[in-house]
Amino acid sequence: MNTEFLITKRTALVAKAEELVSRTETDQRAMSPEELTEHADVLTQVGSIDATLRAHDAQLAVEVAAANPAKAERAIVPGAGEHSVARVERHTATEEYRSAFETFVRSGLVLPELRAQTVTTDTAGGHLVPDEWHNEIVRKMSDYNVMRQYATIIQTSMGSFNIPTETSRGTAGWTGETVAYNETEDVFGNIALTPWKMTRLVKVSEELLADNAFNIGGYLADTFALAFAELEEAAFVDGDDSSKPKGLIRSTALGTTATGTNVITFDDIASLYYSVKPAYRNRGVFLMNDATRASLAKLKTGVASDARYLWAENLEGSQPATLFGRPVISSSAMPVLAATKKVVAFGDLSYYYVADRPSTGFTRLNELYAANGLIGFVANRRVDGELTQSEAVKHLTTT
Repeated sequence: MNTEFLITKRTALVAKAEELVSRTETDQRAMSPEELTEHADVLTQVGSIDATLRAHDAQLAVEVAAANPAKAERAIVPGAGEHSVARVERHTATEEYRSAFETFVRSGLVLPELRAQTVTTDTAGGHLVPDEWHNEIVRKMSDYNVMRQYATIIQTSMGSFNIPTETSRGTAGWTGETVAYNETEDVFGNIALTPWKMTRLVKVSEELLADNAFNIGGYLADTFALAFAELEEAAFVDGDDSSKPKGLIRSTALGTTATGTNVITFDDIASLYYSVKPAYRNRGVFLMNDATRASLAKLKTGVASDARYLWAENLEGSQPATLFGRPVISSSAMPVLAATKKVVAFGDLSYYYVADRPSTGFTRLNELYAANGLIGFVANRRVDGELTQSEAVKHLTTT
């Protein structure tokens, strides 16, 4: 099929429809019956071409999937410590694809370089974003989302990713000569991470799209990244595992219970700190809401005439705040001080695993907001997360 011919014809038909409408606006009159018939016929032809192109997209997607099945290889991701992740072979890193995608964003034209990279058989015209753009979104999400800075990130093209977990550990024992060996064994479980879909809709004026000086790619990458990061962090911290990841604090073990309802003391923090085993404690971080952090920062000792703060954060900001030598990080997703709330978590957050699908889907909505001079853009990402070792992170709860 000569798709370039169809795209050219569609452009001409849209221009003709716009010319018919413009003519009546200039003359300040209603369309004649002949003009109404002609306009309806033009829109019918545009709709037919769009349906044909979508069918062609779907067929190409099937053929590409059959000829190029996804291949995953094990690799170490920089910054992920000793944890390895699956990296998926991608076909969207070429300059031709990036250029075709830019054309698609600004004009809606689907060039051949882009056409084979549809999001499965998305009849709405969805495509995979270029690697450069996808990586920029992921990088900015890591800047905005504190959980991504400490969790273990896995990229997987599979529908579900299974992670073995150790539910109980066997023990060693002193054994005398000719005495039977100790037979206690490790017990293993399994956690299945199944990426859930996040979506975000942005509307941009036609004037901005026509302005080549406006960095439309940078704007969309930033606004999608910020929205996804905020949604992710809320789920990574306190998600209920219903169409979203299971939050960290929903899987943590109890470290200690505060002595008060709406206040915590440094004694409570010390109890939480030492409730975590040294193996996890030595790599641990404190996670709390800014309001809880402010409450801790205001604790004082001594008499009124000689009151001193118990905890002095680095006011210059050149070094991260610490408690017991471990970093203190803030998340607005952590519960605020109130009765029976898990207000502080402490431990090794690298045991929280995040499963990322290594692609970002993108759709341009040409007609939905056209009456208001706007073009809609929809992006989607798939992600899941869960704490794989409950004893690695513990929480402080109020009474």
